[in-house]
Amino acid sequence: MTMTTISALAATLLATLIITDVIHIWMLYPLALVEGFGDAVNQPARQVMIYDVVGAEDLPNAVAVNSLGSNTMRIVGPALAGGLIGVAGIQSALILQATAYAASVFATSRIRTRGTPAKKFGGSVLRSMGDGLNYARSNRDVMLLVVMAGVPSVLVYPYVQFIPVFASDVLHVGSVGFGFLASAVGYGSIIGALLAAT
Repeated sequence: MTMTTISALAATLLATLIITDVIHIWMLYPLALVEGFGDAVNQPARQVMIYDVVGAEDLPNAVAVNSLGSNTMRIVGPALAGGLIGVAGIQSALILQATAYAASVFATSRIRTRGTPAKKFGGSVLRSMGDGLNYARSNRDVMLLVVMAGVPSVLVYPYVQFIPVFASDVLHVGSVGFGFLASAVGYGSIIGALLAAT
């Protein structure tokens, strides 16, 4: 919940800077850094929380439902933002994002896990990462999963930064078209999540 709160504050600050028209390019760098750090910590923590909430018996369906929800938002969010930008300006989309983060903070605070909480780890983060990599090297299946997760992060996901350029300079589709382009990635993920759930 802490990292979700930090992301919410960053989104609120960005919306405020744009609404008050004091935004400068250099301000985006620290805000993007905070957002990226929040996602890097938040996403794995949420994946672990699924098990703590539902337990082992319902874990496969819970993972599929979580994926379905996340990817639905990857469709709805950009499409809605694109429409808002076209109708009311970029500040309206950022206000909606900040509001959604605030709702997420509230919803996360209401989650109650079942079972025994994990013991606190006393070592350093770097040592923990090193231990994890050593284990992955010694286990071929785990290393394959690490590579499968890492390669798309480096070679595939950066395409998101090019979507605005394609929307404006190549396809000339404007903000609404940008919203649909950005949301298109979620359709295949939803189909995969539905197949996994069934």
